[in-house]
Amino acid sequence: YDCKNIKKIIIPDSVTSIGSNAFMYNIMLSDISIPDSVIAIGEGAFSYCGELESIILPKRLQNIANYTFSGCERLSCVVMPEYITTIGDWAFNNCFKLKTITIPENVISIGAEAFNNCNSLMMVFCKPTTPPIFGACQFEGCPEGFVIYVPHKSLEAYLHATEKSKYADN
Repeated sequence: YDCKNIKKIIIPDSVTSIGSNAFMYNIMLSDISIPDSVIAIGEGAFSYCGELESIILPKRLQNIANYTFSGCERLSCVVMPEYITTIGDWAFNNCFKLKTITIPENVISIGAEAFNNCNSLMMVFCKPTTPPIFGACQFEGCPEGFVIYVPHKSLEAYLHATEKSKYADN
């Protein structure tokens, strides 16, 4: 927490979880390698890591906790594993460089303001055939012309779920 000069972190294979706020405010952190042995990442673990540009989440991770990447202003690429089921409140809040995101097929819940103020986010590819439960204002502050692409056979279900004007079939 609050180690301002660490630029690169390699987490060993023996680690299975990353605690809440573990790397919070590591403002110079630009490169982190998380092994597939990690199955849990705590709230705010990488929040305000201002130089972090991309992250590949471990394959067995099921939950992106609240605030996990909140304030990662340079984050532009996130690779989520297929087993993700929930994206927490404010998980990607204020990730100003995030342009596209793919929501894996198994996601059942996207928290409040999960992608709030992602003002470069233009496309979301939402793979679940059943619309996830959406928290309030999950895409608040996204730019004009922002679109959520959903499976063709699920367009009607998404239109009835929330934020009707933002959906297009894929």
